[in-house]
Amino acid sequence: MITKQTIWLLGAVAVVFGYIWAFEHEPTPEPSEVPTLWAAFKPADIRAVRITYGTNTFRLQHDAGQWRFTEPMPYPAQAEPVMALLHSCVNLTATDYLKPGEVSHLSDFELAPPKVILHLERDDGKPLELRLGSEVLLSHSLYAQTSGNEGVFVLPKQFLSNFPAGNHVWRDRRVFHLGQREATVDTVMMRNGPLRMTLNRPATNQVWSVTQPEPVKRGNSQYIQQLITRLWHWEVQHFVPDQHAAQLEAFGLRPPAAELELRQGTNRLAWVQFGHSPTNQPGLVYARLMNQSNVVIVARAELEPLRAKDWAFCDRHLATRFVPSDLARIEVMANEPFALAQNTNGVWSLTAPAPLPADQELVFELLKNLSQLQAMDRAAEVVANFGEYGLAQPSARFTLHNRGGTNTVRSSISFGAAAKNSDQLYARRHDEDTAYTVARADRQRLPSWPYQLRDRQLWQFTGKDVAKLTVTLGDKVATLERNNAGQWTQPGRQLSAKETSEINLALDQLGQFQARDWTARGDDKRGVYGILKEKKSLTLQLRRDGKTIERKLEFGRRSTRRNPFAMATDPLKQEPVVFEFPLEIYEDSVFDLLRLTQTR
Repeated sequence: MITKQTIWLLGAVAVVFGYIWAFEHEPTPEPSEVPTLWAAFKPADIRAVRITYGTNTFRLQHDAGQWRFTEPMPYPAQAEPVMALLHSCVNLTATDYLKPGEVSHLSDFELAPPKVILHLERDDGKPLELRLGSEVLLSHSLYAQTSGNEGVFVLPKQFLSNFPAGNHVWRDRRVFHLGQREATVDTVMMRNGPLRMTLNRPATNQVWSVTQPEPVKRGNSQYIQQLITRLWHWEVQHFVPDQHAAQLEAFGLRPPAAELELRQGTNRLAWVQFGHSPTNQPGLVYARLMNQSNVVIVARAELEPLRAKDWAFCDRHLATRFVPSDLARIEVMANEPFALAQNTNGVWSLTAPAPLPADQELVFELLKNLSQLQAMDRAAEVVANFGEYGLAQPSARFTLHNRGGTNTVRSSISFGAAAKNSDQLYARRHDEDTAYTVARADRQRLPSWPYQLRDRQLWQFTGKDVAKLTVTLGDKVATLERNNAGQWTQPGRQLSAKETSEINLALDQLGQFQARDWTARGDDKRGVYGILKEKKSLTLQLRRDGKTIERKLEFGRRSTRRNPFAMATDPLKQEPVVFEFPLEIYEDSVFDLLRLTQTR
């Protein structure tokens, strides 16, 4: 049974609950409706971006595939940060929105006037504008307003990171802004004080030449192209504030100390003037980019190579470039005139003064040395009397003839007298009136005698062809002969199986060896190379077609490369020749044969 007291208690609880519900309970607010910030667009739809900070305005315009500043001064811009801003705009959404009735004074949000105005111009449709105000208190947000909407949006503060701190930040830092026109540059004009230089690349052969100062000179195309390629990576270190850019005298730009122009034919693509260095910064130099009329500071290191004298840009090779297979003949006028010819199979042979087989490796080494021969300096650019340089009657001349009916001269290099520097000789090309100097060592690498190019394999036989062997070491002589059974015998003793095997192996190597290098020729050279003093020799009698043929090797002192000098009878009935004998064959085989004189 419910008592009155219970009823009163229940009523009191109901009253308290009602009070709490009415006065203490905070109702859940209805979700705020955030309208769309602005009409949807794509970054590619925007043709211009204008950013205003108070009284400072930056405007960038997209034209011909490139973003460029049009305000405050014309200048190429970096595309990456501009596109990053546009993409952030496309993806930008408000986190909250204050309806017009909730906004009393825009100045409370620093939107009248706004702190920043972003104005986007579209190819089609009305421009889009976003006005940014103050930060939301105790929040990573900021107030904003768009054109056509009197309410106030709340945006993520991170959006501000897409804006430049100044117009210099978004400027393209490259000195040259040619884009696809880089490949069309065919003329480089450089003025360094009173000196002028012009480099030109004709469309006919695409080979660079130095056309100024005259006469026209062959250009080092590889070096010139490397320098031009470096120009495309030349960057501005600092931008001079636009309000100071007119002070040309202070930068050494009136008049400029140097100028650089890049052209395509007569069309000037780029023009830069250079002044002096900033105070205490010798590695930098002021530059005026005439295409934009801006003054910047660049690294001097990229400028210095271009200020060099014209010789630095000249091709120093004395031989016109050639492919060995395109040559028909090589004529050499040196200590002894001689000539070589290449047959249709690409095999070279000596044709004068006597026909001899040529060593193919030595001929190609000659051609390689000629192709790589470079002048060290230019003694005189235009020579009226080559006799002053010993070039009217040169000490040596190397002439290369092309294949074909006319056998036209591909290249001809003459060597003259010694220059004042004893390590250099005068030299010239057949098609130029210039006297050069070359290193004496480069000339010494070229042959002066025909025997220096002959086949380095003097003879060819096998050990079985040798019927008799005579070994001489000082006053001792050992003679070995084959018996009727083809076995080696030595008077006075029985040869072991090991000795017989070593003899056969040694003779096989002697029948196939190739000289390391030709040294001299003539009987009178025995004393010069220690052959008379050493008294070491091998005399071989060969049996071929019923005839006996003698081959003899005499050994002397060691060369600087440790190879022993050797003299051999010439199977082609030329003079005896001195050469460097292969050290490994000498130690492996000749030693074994010389020991035979100790066992008699």
